[in-house]
Amino acid sequence: MNKKHSHKRRAVLLVGLLLLLLSVGVALAAGNIDGTHKWAWGTNVGWLNFNPDNGGVTVYSDHLEGYAWGENVGWVRLGTCTGGSPCTYTNDAAGAYGVNNDGVGNLSGYAWGTNIGWLNFAPGKGGVWVDPVTGEFEGDAWGENVGWLRLKGTAQNSDGYKVATAWHGDLLAAYQNDIAAIITTHRPGKASSGGLMVADGDFLTDSGDGIIFGHDAAAFADDVTDNLPADVDKRWARIWQLDVNDGAGTSGGAVTLTFDISDAGGTGEFSKEDTYYLLKRAAGSSDPFTIVTVTKTTVDGDQLGFEVSVSELGSEFTVGAAVAPTAVTLRAFRAAPRFDPAAWVAELLRDWGR
Repeated sequence: MNKKHSHKRRAVLLVGLLLLLLSVGVALAAGNIDGTHKWAWGTNVGWLNFNPDNGGVTVYSDHLEGYAWGENVGWVRLGTCTGGSPCTYTNDAAGAYGVNNDGVGNLSGYAWGTNIGWLNFAPGKGGVWVDPVTGEFEGDAWGENVGWLRLKGTAQNSDGYKVATAWHGDLLAAYQNDIAAIITTHRPGKASSGGLMVADGDFLTDSGDGIIFGHDAAAFADDVTDNLPADVDKRWARIWQLDVNDGAGTSGGAVTLTFDISDAGGTGEFSKEDTYYLLKRAAGSSDPFTIVTVTKTTVDGDQLGFEVSVSELGSEFTVGAAVAPTAVTLRAFRAAPRFDPAAWVAELLRDWGR
């Protein structure tokens, strides 16, 4: 073999080795699946580990990435995207397959394993949902070649198994305290997080509609004076982040936000003499608050309610107040004669003329 052909062959081998290493590097990437709660089960698949030592699945708000491992079936890839960037799989080509997340945990699309073929996460008589409050997977995926894969349940020689993730919507880590949510079908009722209750009005209509929320764990105080808009005298110390997802279909709708003093760890009641505002930060945690337009405000003891359109929500929220002027009580008064200079001069002139 001449040197020219030898160099070409070495180059091809090096490129192949590099591609192999890159693919292994992807498989080695760490995910956000719990180290203990990581097992799914299928009768024809056996155990499938979503957090193996040399791989792992990552849940994002719009898609899943990474690899699961089964002793019986080998690697199963959850999607072709890498790096966590915004991604939606079209599932219409060999290089565009993967599992999508609609923002409130409803999964769809296909995973792939060389030894099992396609695995559908939204089959007609099943489907998989990730609860953004608990992080737990629910339901079943389906493979034509292997049947059902269950993400939570019981199996042979198992008291109970499940797959759980650290994903909780788009909530920042600082606001992942007392996580709560209202979500169409899965969590349609009222939900509370450390002094804030969210109740649906006419928002939860589509499968992808929902609000995931939590707070920053600040101790109760209602006299904070920084980052306030004009005409607002004080605000609560505790701040909530609301991650709003308005799914495809009917847009908009209303919800009610109710702030509760006792549930937030405080005492006392809201004053009917004061004016209260729903306050929102435009973006980051250092931005000043602005006043949110609400359609209705109610004051009832230690509860303050705002009815508001979901189009006004998203970002960080708290409650502010404009304090009514302090009333003055009249305890007594005394009358005194009024001095009139002109009358005094006239009287003086009359005296001189006498």
